[in-house]
Amino acid sequence: MFHSRQVVSCLAVFLLCGFVLVVHGQDKGSTNKSVRSEDDLDELIKRHNDRRLAFHKEIATASTKEEQARVSEDFMAYWLSAINDVVAIAKRQPSSGVGKRAAIWVVTFCDADYTANVEAAEILLEHHPRSAELEVAYSKLTGFHPVYEKLLRAAADSNVTETAKAYAMFALADLLVSRSSLKDRMDTSPELRPELIKEMGKHIVEYVETTERRHDRAEAIRLYKRVKRESGDLTYRDLTLRDAATERLLPLEQTYPEIGKVAPNINGRDLQGNALALEDHRGKVVVISFWASWCGPCLSLVPAENKLIEHFKTKPFALMGVNGDDSVDSAIQAADEHDVHFRSWWDDPANHMTIVERYHVTSWPTVFVVDQNGVIRNKNLFGSDLQDAVDHLLSAGATATDNRGRPNVTAPTSSGDVAPPPR
Repeated sequence: MFHSRQVVSCLAVFLLCGFVLVVHGQDKGSTNKSVRSEDDLDELIKRHNDRRLAFHKEIATASTKEEQARVSEDFMAYWLSAINDVVAIAKRQPSSGVGKRAAIWVVTFCDADYTANVEAAEILLEHHPRSAELEVAYSKLTGFHPVYEKLLRAAADSNVTETAKAYAMFALADLLVSRSSLKDRMDTSPELRPELIKEMGKHIVEYVETTERRHDRAEAIRLYKRVKRESGDLTYRDLTLRDAATERLLPLEQTYPEIGKVAPNINGRDLQGNALALEDHRGKVVVISFWASWCGPCLSLVPAENKLIEHFKTKPFALMGVNGDDSVDSAIQAADEHDVHFRSWWDDPANHMTIVERYHVTSWPTVFVVDQNGVIRNKNLFGSDLQDAVDHLLSAGATATDNRGRPNVTAPTSSGDVAPPPR
C-alpha cells in the first residue's frame, strides 16, 4: 500500500509529460464524433468517470511500486484520450449546451494551467461567462493563467444566482492569495525565474510579474469579508463559507509579526529532540529561516545559508531554522541529504499553535532577521542583501538601543521589508 502523496506525485509526472499532447491530438477515430446531444455527452462522461473511479480503487489496492506504476500508466493513457475527446467536443460546439457542459467537465478534471484546461476556460469565458452551471467548477480555477481570473470576475460581477456569485467570489479570493504568494517568491528570489519559466511557462511568469501582491491581498480580504457577510451559511466542503473565509482571513489580516516589534519567542525542540529557545540567543543577530524537505526553493538556499554561518562564525550571530515537515524523520533526512549546518526547530503539526501559525508564514521560504534585542528588523532578504543586513546590525552592536533604552530599529534599505526608524 502506498501513501496518497506518492500517488499524486506519480500522476503529476504523467500529467506533466502527457497533457501537452492533449489539445494537439486529433479527433480521427475518436468516439466524440457521435456526440450530438446532452444524452450522448452524459453517456461519454459517465464512461470516463466510471473509469476514473475504478482507477482510484485499483491504485488503492496496488501492492508493489511496479503494479502502482503500471496501473497509473494504463489509466493516464486512457485519461489523456478522455480529456482529448471532451475538449474537442467543447471546441467544436462552443456555444451549445453540449459544448458548455464539456468545457465545465474539462476544467473540473484537468489540472489548471494545462493547455486543455485553459482552452476549456477560454470557451466558457467567451460563450458562457455568467452561467450558473459553472458553480461546480469555480473552486477548480486555481491556476495563474489570466483566463481564470477573468472568468471568476465575470461571475462575481454578474447577476447569476447568489450562490454561484458567492462561490465565484470565494474562488477569486483564493486565486488572488495564491498569486500573491507566488509573487512573494518571485520578488524575493529573482534567481528562481528560469526555474519558474520552465515549470509554468514564460507567459504566465511575465503576467504574474505585472501584478501587485499587496493589492491582491487587500482585494482578497474584501472578498472573503463580503462572502462571510452575505453568504456565510452556504456550505464549502465540510465547512460553511463563513468558517472557511474566517480561516483564510486569519493569516491575511495578521500577516507576519510586525517589523519593529519583538519576535514571538520560540521555545521547543530541535530535530534531535534537544531544547531550543529563541530568547537564549538575545545579544546575537539571529536569522530565522522557515524551510521544509518539500520546498525546493528553501533547499536551494541552504548552501548560501551555510556560507553565511561560516562568514560570521566569529561574531555574535546565529542562523536557526524552522522545519515544516509532517514528520521529524523527514526533516532529519532532508537536513542530512542537503548538508544543513544550522539547528532547526521541528514545527510539530500536532501542536495547538505551530510556529508557522505564530509567525503567520504563508509562503515558503520565509526569512526573518532579528536584532540583538529580539526585535524583527527585516524579512525575506536573501543572498548579499541578507549578509549586508546582518553585517549592519552586527556593526551597530553597541548602539542597538537608543539613548532611552528603546530598541533602535533602523535598518538599511533593501529588497525586502525594512523596519521603520524609532519614533
